[in-house]
Amino acid sequence: MVARRAPSTRRCSVDGNPIPAQAGGGFCYLDGAHRHHYSPLPAPLYQSVASAAVFVGDPTPFGYEGQRFTFYGQHPIAASDSLWCFLDGPHFHYFEAPRSALFRFVDAVAFYVGAAPRAEGRKGVESASRVAAVYAPWVTLRPRVSVTPPPEWHGRRWASAAVLPVAAAVPAPAATPPAAARSSLAHVQTRLRAQGLHPERGQ
Repeated sequence: MVARRAPSTRRCSVDGNPIPAQAGGGFCYLDGAHRHHYSPLPAPLYQSVASAAVFVGDPTPFGYEGQRFTFYGQHPIAASDSLWCFLDGPHFHYFEAPRSALFRFVDAVAFYVGAAPRAEGRKGVESASRVAAVYAPWVTLRPRVSVTPPPEWHGRRWASAAVLPVAAAVPAPAATPPAAARSSLAHVQTRLRAQGLHPERGQ
């Protein structure tokens, strides 16, 4: 009799992650650090903090049904650039950008106006390219915006014929899944620290 290896697990942290198609698809709404029998996929949409794999992408294409907030361009996920969203153009997150000097809001669209991440140059371009490739089939699921970026913003402009110039605000659904409505970028940082993970130190 040959002993079978137990399925490997990979730690996913902080409030939610896509469930790969081979594991049934959809979106996991579990709070905090938790384990799954599947690897975090698509891989370009995850970044690591210590042993945790943190989802940093737009949850919309993966069946997410909670409240969403509109961002435009790349921006930090945590208190420093150790966790970074490499999505150019308009996209959603399930957390809200903080009302701070690092972000400017134009008709509810958040623009990051702080310093660029340390992972710029070739590494940043490659990361952005991999993320863009993942989302290429889902252009029509991006938020539709028609706002002018604030003068402090120095990101890349993004254009697609599939994204029409209409209102940017996205109303929350009547029934919001657990943890979706109360999420904010500050909340994400707090939950990381509660699990003993410190994104501001890159660990």
